[in-house]
Amino acid sequence: MSTGPVRSDLVDYVALIDRFVDREIDAEQFETEYLQLVKNDEVIHGEPAFGVIDELFFYVDEYFVFPDASDDDRSREQETLRVHAREAAAKLRSITK
Repeated sequence: MSTGPVRSDLVDYVALIDRFVDREIDAEQFETEYLQLVKNDEVIHGEPAFGVIDELFFYVDEYFVFPDASDDDRSREQETLRVHAREAAAKLRSITK
């Protein structure tokens, strides 16, 4: 992912999303870490940051792959979540105030 200045209260979100988008972690690990990050976040982010964080939270919370899913189905679901994550990272990077 591109690096550039990220608002200080969003650094942890962007770093985690980048790890997932760059395939350093899989969707299950991303899901666990993202949900934990959001639930433990004590910062009041305000708009538009909160909207982006919350929208990605929805996609992460909805992410589910049946245990007996085929590799293709599992891959497709992970890639769909990666698309949403990539979009969220771009939006978070664009927030400067």
